[in-house]
Amino acid sequence: MDYFIIGILGSGTKALASLLIQLGNKVCGVDKKEAINDYKGKLKVFDINYFKPIKKYFYIYGNAFKDHPLTILIKNLGYDILSYKEMVNSLSFQTKIQISASHGKTFTTGLLAHLLASSCLIGDGTAKYQNDLEFVYEGCEYQNTFLSYYPNMLIILNVDYDHVDFFKTREEYFEAFKNAAANASSLIIEADIDINHPNKHTFSLSNKNAELYGNIIFQNNLYSIIKLTYKGISKEFKSPFITKYENENLLGAILASLLLGRHLEEIVGRLKSFKRPKRRMNVRVIKGKILVLDYAHHPTQLKALYEYVNNSYPNMKKTIIYEGHTLSRSLYFKEKYKEMLGLFDEVYLYPIYYAREERSSKEREYYKYLRYSKYTVKKIIKKIKNEKQIIIFAGAGKIDLEFEKVYRIILNGNV
Repeated sequence: MDYFIIGILGSGTKALASLLIQLGNKVCGVDKKEAINDYKGKLKVFDINYFKPIKKYFYIYGNAFKDHPLTILIKNLGYDILSYKEMVNSLSFQTKIQISASHGKTFTTGLLAHLLASSCLIGDGTAKYQNDLEFVYEGCEYQNTFLSYYPNMLIILNVDYDHVDFFKTREEYFEAFKNAAANASSLIIEADIDINHPNKHTFSLSNKNAELYGNIIFQNNLYSIIKLTYKGISKEFKSPFITKYENENLLGAILASLLLGRHLEEIVGRLKSFKRPKRRMNVRVIKGKILVLDYAHHPTQLKALYEYVNNSYPNMKKTIIYEGHTLSRSLYFKEKYKEMLGLFDEVYLYPIYYAREERSSKEREYYKYLRYSKYTVKKIIKKIKNEKQIIIFAGAGKIDLEFEKVYRIILNGNV
């Protein structure tokens, strides 16, 4: 089939395009000019402002393009069209496993798909088709997108208030996760999250009453040793992760794998070859310089990022370049951002990525409160020249482009 995706360069839609191609379909699409300018992949992408729809395509629109004039035109023309979430819901797999959480969805989706050797749709823009048996995908809470899905298994890793532009209260946010759980046949959830379900399974690194309880008994800057207790049996294994944040997500993936019939020995064996998704605590060492790129854009994620770099490089200075994501989130959590960024030795602020929001003069309030220097390439290159330190790029917008720019400067010998 010929699919045409409106907003094809979003992380979710780009992954969906990849999956549809692997399933034997032809896929192209449109997006905004600035997204096309930043894109360096192989998909055929047209400028959304100049495309005239034709009947030959089956159209799919990204969640951010539901009210776009092109989407409305295609609907009015009576052409076949589905939303991204409707398309994901229509995919035919025997067992659908949804990962939902405030943080860690992409990491855990990639991890569980690797442990199961299953098909998947990952939030870093990638996807893999293995077979029609098991399918692991992300269910995002923003705009209640995940309420459109009806998975066989739902994994809730954490519930930490976010998306303040859509969810006006913490109670409203938590209620959305409860509603998502009601749509699932079975629920796997961190033991301290108070959501009920008739087929509920729990995991935890701190709650000994969890069905799967993990105790970190050893940790260095390379790995952790975790003692698992499950159904009355205790067993130690080596985890390649060194933060509580990632190890707790790992427990969720292990519990799902066990419930889906995998043996612990098989799970631990596959764990050894896991590679992190894009922009999730990615480290590059180039000419003795250490650069880290991470998607962290919430205070909780920044804390986990600090734990990672501090455990990995305990005796080195840590400089972070942070890109805020949406003005509403940046202002709402400004006190927590100041606290978490204060963990690092030095901080530079990259301009806020507005995403779906309109620019506003209130941005000045954010910078004035944090009181950190603004980022420039020259400042960072000078620091790299004169001091031995870790340079961390964090954010969910375009900070990865700055990371690549600094990497190329070092690679070309200009430091």
